[in-house]
Amino acid sequence: MSGFRGDLAYDGEESIILCFDIGATRSAVSYVHLSPGTPPTTFMVTRWPGQVDPSGASKAGIPSILAYEGGECISCGEEALELEGQDNIEIARWFKLHLHPPSMRNGALFEGYPGEDASMFEIPSLPTNVSVDQVYEDFISYLFKHTQVHFEEHIADGPAIWNRLRRKIHIVLTIPNGWDLLQQHILRNVVVAAGIVAFEDANTLLSFISESEASIHFSLAYGGSTAWVKPGTVFACVDVGGSTCDSTLYECTAVEPKLELEEACSSVSIQAGGIYVDRAARKMLERKLAGSQRYGDESTIQEMTNVFESKTKRLFDGSDVASTIHFGRAVDNDDQYNIHKGKLSLTKQEVAETFEPAIQRIILNCIELIRDRTIDYILLVGGFGESKYLRSRLESHFASQGIQIVTAEQPSRKAAAEGAAIWYFTQHVTARAAKYTYGALACRFYDPNVHSAREANAFIDTDGELSIRGCFDAWVRKDTILNKDYEYVHPYVRLWEWDADMQEQLQTFSFPILAFSGNEVPAWGLTEDEEDLVYGMHFLCIVQTDLRSLSSCIQFEERPDGKVYYRVEFAIVLQMGGTHLTAKLRWYEGGQRHEGPASILPDALK
Repeated sequence: MSGFRGDLAYDGEESIILCFDIGATRSAVSYVHLSPGTPPTTFMVTRWPGQVDPSGASKAGIPSILAYEGGECISCGEEALELEGQDNIEIARWFKLHLHPPSMRNGALFEGYPGEDASMFEIPSLPTNVSVDQVYEDFISYLFKHTQVHFEEHIADGPAIWNRLRRKIHIVLTIPNGWDLLQQHILRNVVVAAGIVAFEDANTLLSFISESEASIHFSLAYGGSTAWVKPGTVFACVDVGGSTCDSTLYECTAVEPKLELEEACSSVSIQAGGIYVDRAARKMLERKLAGSQRYGDESTIQEMTNVFESKTKRLFDGSDVASTIHFGRAVDNDDQYNIHKGKLSLTKQEVAETFEPAIQRIILNCIELIRDRTIDYILLVGGFGESKYLRSRLESHFASQGIQIVTAEQPSRKAAAEGAAIWYFTQHVTARAAKYTYGALACRFYDPNVHSAREANAFIDTDGELSIRGCFDAWVRKDTILNKDYEYVHPYVRLWEWDADMQEQLQTFSFPILAFSGNEVPAWGLTEDEEDLVYGMHFLCIVQTDLRSLSSCIQFEERPDGKVYYRVEFAIVLQMGGTHLTAKLRWYEGGQRHEGPASILPDALK
């Protein structure tokens, strides 16, 4: 299925872009062949094994389900569903939730958060002896394999183009707003392990984009009239998928020569989406049919839940029209439980109650994002965002504030997958807001006016100065708007005693980057006993580099007491304005600037 066609002819190097949107319940893939002199056109992969109607527009995605036997993946998607319930078959579903960080899993955003705590949600266990990394590797290998087939069948001279560009294919993965460097690192390793991208090319041939930013690009391409988007317009994008609700505030800064958007504040990401409605529906069905010997068994309840997810939930709009779950045959009847000819009838209230906890979370998520700002529009996207009932509830709640709910009106397509491809060659978002306050632990000169509470921790440093450890040095504050080329340059001074091994000191240099989620920047990064990080602070990653190139830059210094020590100055440059963090080493020698590589190690602090 071909999709969006760009306005301008592509003028770069020929390449293939594959965009994977692996959702909690459904996944999809889009691609674009970038050919010089030709406007880019996106394609959705619509042909998957096991689909009854492989040409149908409604089949732009597949269930995010894998079937395992003896620890080996034997099928994915629709075919895996057919094996569910068979002996010796284990199913991996909702595996995306295993990667959600604690900041998304644990607790409420604020007091009065409705429904069960998201951290209490029972994530289905993975198949025996199968890790979440392996599930992702198996699934992305499957998606890649069938994307190649679709590409070769739908692009003129497809097989030859694929073979010519295979080792230069660029992969784009959509991820929730709440995911950080660790999740990106895991997925990068998965793509390498699957043989899709070589290890040495992973940093250049693999990109990440938030699901909400991808959906923004999709909506602007398919939303019909975008006359409502003008310079100065501030709007919220609320991306509600299977497991997460990602909300981001954008401001339009230009419409000519092309549309440009900037994030207006840090995004908000919580666990709220379609699977929580499905879970509530299953519990409702278990209660409703608890006394039925014929229809209250595990397999029947699961079948009803599957039908509720695929049809009943999607059709419900809050009207008084009866909702049904068509799970059986004409011979399935039980008046006591409102089952007639294989259909279970549900009241409006019964269905609405399955939505309520998730909808309340989504509404409060929007309130938290908007706070005291004035906006005119909420752009509602995502799989669960297509729910007519969710839309009506949001319209009802925000109408009094003059806020309109806008949708892309393209329910047959998976917004994030195609939006990621559109993003690759349009790049409407030119600046993003820092999600946290970023910084590092610092050692400062002791100041009794500031540090007296921890006077006992003061010590004499290598340079002879009275100093204090455990301070927090804030580099970039939360909600700071960073353009895509933004760099933070942090100067460093390395000191060591005169009798230290110089070559050893100039080998690997590493330090942790911290992220603070609160709004008020703390003076301290460590607790007073220097054992733990202060509340709201977490380790983001370690930056590591080699300093041996700086051997000729070493300076000899003398302390007030006459002792000699060594000193070397350099800087770590963090490129923070893009969709992922990168770093490099910088130093000056003879008035000339020099740069070297630095690595980001997200898993070093797991």
